[in-house]
Amino acid sequence: MMRFYIWGATLFFSVSVSAQQFAIPSHLALPDAPTSKIEVSPVLFAQFIAIQSNSNPTNIQKQYLSLQHTAQHLNRKLKKSKSTEQFLKYFFYHIHRTHLKRYESYATLSDLLDSGQYDCVSGTALYALLLDALQVQFSVREMTHHTYLEIPLNDGIAIIESTDPLGGFVSDELAIAQRLAQYQSEEADPTIYPQPIQAKVGMKELLGLSYFNAAVDYYNHHQFTPARQYLRQAIRWYPADRMYAFQAIVESVATR
Repeated sequence: MMRFYIWGATLFFSVSVSAQQFAIPSHLALPDAPTSKIEVSPVLFAQFIAIQSNSNPTNIQKQYLSLQHTAQHLNRKLKKSKSTEQFLKYFFYHIHRTHLKRYESYATLSDLLDSGQYDCVSGTALYALLLDALQVQFSVREMTHHTYLEIPLNDGIAIIESTDPLGGFVSDELAIAQRLAQYQSEEADPTIYPQPIQAKVGMKELLGLSYFNAAVDYYNHHQFTPARQYLRQAIRWYPADRMYAFQAIVESVATR
């Protein structure tokens, strides 16, 4: 769960994924795409890794190749698994154990790959990039308080919530229903959340939310110039109402 606190107001968001293509930032030089069909998209990787990254190009290449190696390992595991559900359980806990070390608000994908710090958005982005590489069908569900991946199974669905390291993989129908009921109960107060979020968005919106995250982080540290810059990128990818509402707050403070 990701919360942004701005002047006493709490902004909640989460995301959903579909394959998209973006231009690779000119300052990033990733390796040539591997010949294998199992490929972490270098285009999507470059877009996400560019957000607040302090890594040099050599380190970024190493991060990409390491992630590609992880995808290859997971693909071998997928082929040997008796079921998609069996694989997904392994997938969730393996990635959490090897990559997601410590929850930290506003952590970017670059932070995650550098030090294991992650938040709702960067954790979701990592799982999404790998599932996309494995060509496993999935969506990311957005609610007011929570973000979680949803993966179809032969007889139902499984959900993955990146911020729950112990119980973040759920495939039992009753357990899923209980969890979704819990999410909905947390949105029950119309005075706080008059329009609860229940939506799916695409990969470009996820990128926008990553920029939004960075903008909020800069705002909270009273660095209004980069906050405005990152927010403009956020609106470019995801022109949602919450973006414009936050932009009004930032502009009112930055222009005083």
